[in-house]
Parts: sequence; C-alpha cells; structure tokens
Amino acid sequence: MKTPDEINLNYSRAVRQAEWLEGRARELENLANTDFQECLANIEANWKGENARIFIGKGNKLKGDLEKSADQLGRVAKSIRSAAKRTREADIAARNIALSSGSDGEPR
Repeated sequence: MKTPDEINLNYSRAVRQAEWLEGRARELENLANTDFQECLANIEANWKGENARIFIGKGNKLKGDLEKSADQLGRVAKSIRSAAKRTREADIAARNIALSSGSDGEPR
C-alpha cells in the first residue's frame, strides 16, 4: 500500500513533467510566431523570384509544423495532468479501503 507521501510524490513528479512539457510547448509556439515569422518576413522582403516563393512556402509549412508540435505537447501535458489526478484519487481511495479493512478482509 502506498503511503500518503508516496502518493503525493508521484503526483508532484507527474505535474512537474506536465509543466516541463508546457514550457517546451510555449517555447515552440513563441519560436514559430516571433523569431521564425520575423525571419520569414525578412527573407520575403529581401529575396524575390520563384525560388524565394518556394522557400517562403517551405518556411511557412515548417512554421505550421512547429505550431502543431507545440499544440501536441500541450495536449500531452494536459493528458499527464489528468492521468496523474485520476491515479492520485484512485491511490487515495485504495488506501482508505485498505485502512478500513482488517487483515482478515472484514471491516473494522
């Protein structure tokens, strides 16, 4: 049977992992919408012609991929938080059931 400290420690670890993923998601989103967008705008302003159009198109696709990855990381973090909460609640319930029963399986 898990102790309350073990239950809380496991929950805290999962929450920290979710926070870490959320941070990486924000970084990717910021990269796509600031630095990368600015870079593409500078290229577009300074490079003309068919090759420039193709390059900008590929850059915009990459920007979209970065945004999609950021969204996916955010969804994974949300899933981790949800699973951690459910697991914590189940562990607490199991502990309470175990504590309310005697070693012979009969209620105390």
